[in-house]
Amino acid sequence: MLKKISALLLALVLVLGLAACGGKKAPAPADDKTPTQSGETTDNTQETENTDVPQNAENTGDSQNTDSVDEVEFQRGTVDGSTYTSDFLGITATLDENWIIASDEQLAQLGGLVVDSFEDEDVKKLLSDGSTVYEFYALNQKDNSSVNITVQELGRLGGIMVDEDAYADANLKSLPEVLSSGGITVTKLEKTTVEFAGSTHAALSLEGTVNDVALYETIVLLKNGPYMAVVTAASFDEANPPVNLLALFQGLQ
Repeated sequence: MLKKISALLLALVLVLGLAACGGKKAPAPADDKTPTQSGETTDNTQETENTDVPQNAENTGDSQNTDSVDEVEFQRGTVDGSTYTSDFLGITATLDENWIIASDEQLAQLGGLVVDSFEDEDVKKLLSDGSTVYEFYALNQKDNSSVNITVQELGRLGGIMVDEDAYADANLKSLPEVLSSGGITVTKLEKTTVEFAGSTHAALSLEGTVNDVALYETIVLLKNGPYMAVVTAASFDEANPPVNLLALFQGLQ
């Protein structure tokens, strides 16, 4: 049964990543709009930057904030054996033999992307075009728990105006409906904060069912400049909650 659930989750993992990431557009902290859940790319970079951002965004935020956003450049993490490290996100995790870590090709497939390579420049182009990109995915063969990290570019204005807290608020409203379309019934969803890799971050805590099997998830938000990374830890065992999976990650010294 768990193998069947695992296969289903692999099919739904993109839906979940997009739900947590809010699709391609930055959520608006100032109104009731919810972000798009589409995984489609767009050639209109200006639209991506300005949609769902507060109307006064261009006149808000000081030059220091603007400069810091402009200076941030995305860099992919690396996998060395069973150890994942991201200098960009400031995190690392070493997994035991029960875990399978997705290859670059598999990460591209999870995101529905067709790319010749998955180097930094290719990923930066995908992000600037509005794609949500899988940075990391690992599946535990023993109990089918999983951890995945997706990254979305908010755009210059979104990078200034939208913080982790506002991002969580926007997705709190839209997530149940999106997951329902993918076969997950949400029974409990709340906004919270968690300690992740030595820092406090906004997060969403979720309980639900998939094919009548209990599902527990914690979705952690990590913002760096105009980029929002979403770390999703999922478990089927209440005795092994997502917080245990998140504890596998440590902050870089």
